[in-house]
Amino acid sequence: MVWFEALKDTITALQNIIYLISNALLIPVMALLVGGVAFSLFELGRFVYEFIQRRKHPSRIEEIAWIFDRENATEAERKSGE
Repeated sequence: MVWFEALKDTITALQNIIYLISNALLIPVMALLVGGVAFSLFELGRFVYEFIQRRKHPSRIEEIAWIFDRENATEAERKSGE
């Protein structure tokens, strides 16, 4: 039964090592999770702000679409002229 005690000690040592590693990684992982939630809330706020701005000024969306369409049209004319 000596080998059993050695195996038991080895398993206990491995458990202690895994416990130390998990405790060492707990703080960084929790910090990353909190940072990710904060970033998500920040991006959600930006999305809601832009949504509200677009609802207040729907004509600006048409102006911006016209500008992009004009840029694409001039680019297409340049490509067709080559």
